[in-house]
Amino acid sequence: MPARNRIPLPIGTQLGVFEVVSLPFPLLVPGRSGQSQTRNRYFVRLRCTGPDCEWEDDVREDDLERRKTAACGFCYISLDVDPEARIHVERVWKGRPQTYDRYRYHGKSYDRLHRIWANMRERCSNPTSEKWKRYGGRGITVDPGWENFRAFEAWALENGYADGLTIDRINNDRGYEPGNCRWVTDLENLLNRARYLPTPLHEALEARAAVDDVDTYSVIRVALEALRAEREQIS
Repeated sequence: MPARNRIPLPIGTQLGVFEVVSLPFPLLVPGRSGQSQTRNRYFVRLRCTGPDCEWEDDVREDDLERRKTAACGFCYISLDVDPEARIHVERVWKGRPQTYDRYRYHGKSYDRLHRIWANMRERCSNPTSEKWKRYGGRGITVDPGWENFRAFEAWALENGYADGLTIDRINNDRGYEPGNCRWVTDLENLLNRARYLPTPLHEALEARAAVDDVDTYSVIRVALEALRAEREQIS
């Protein structure tokens, strides 16, 4: 098999809280003839840059992108770390007693706001996401400053975030950035999306709303409820 075209990361490259300390190298495994053979997998040695952290290991090259936002599993330092949030640790590791202060995660991985942040980044950066075509696939991106959850959380709390509200882009053709986002109800979000429907569909929606003497949201809600009931009868 021909060698892949490779663009190795220079030694010293920073990947979040990690630093590259070697060029990529292949995994060698014993072949049938007893000699080592190269698999089409490459590794890079990384080390944690946390104070007094001893973690250093070989990481698969296809896992390096995730490491840009990952926390160190040894000292728990991360891009989202609170420098004042430390936990005193006394333990025995690999036969050696250790005493040190490790960092603590932000502890909000299961919060609603963290899910909103994670889903926002997923649909804009992951081509396998179901919503990729409507977001990342057409150039919608997330502001680089919001790659850090702490920064996104601070903006959200300062700009009206509350349970029950969703993030909405004011200009549907621009990305997720502080000047283009707001917190709205589901109804406001739905009406904002309706402005970008194809003209014939939007006109039909408004015409039906006028006939029924309701708003366009009610027309959509009734249609969805009817569709759900029809599917339940079929199943």
